[in-house]
Amino acid sequence: WARFRQCLCVDFQHCHGLKIDVREAEVLLCMYHRNVAIVCLTETWRCCSEEREHEDLGALLLTNGLMKKEQTRRGSNGVGFMLSKNITRAWKASGSKYLEVSSRVAVLTFTRRVKVKSATVQSTVSEEVTIIVGYSPPHRSFGCYETAVLR
Repeated sequence: WARFRQCLCVDFQHCHGLKIDVREAEVLLCMYHRNVAIVCLTETWRCCSEEREHEDLGALLLTNGLMKKEQTRRGSNGVGFMLSKNITRAWKASGSKYLEVSSRVAVLTFTRRVKVKSATVQSTVSEEVTIIVGYSPPHRSFGCYETAVLR
């Protein structure tokens, strides 16, 4: 059990728009109810790049999407991450690495400290974590491909 306590719990949410505070609050509520460290988000419909901190919970929302002139009226595209308080701290401490590949792909990288036990020694090691979120729209014959990859 102790070995699994160090696992990083990552969830995925296809948002169908994350432009209003209520939707954002729903993601946060589910995140903390399930004890999730990171939620990968797709179809946020937000434009440009955004970093929004929820100071009361210590959570951080990172999103990127199309430029405003490329958006439809309701919005389109957009991916991002919702980070828990501990992951936000780790992400900031390790240089705030966030790569916006496109309005459909983003990469988050951070370093976290993990306790390692052997038969005689307990130590703490640094572990680099890279998470990629990507979204491809539905295709007539193939359906929707949504991925969140932890490496």
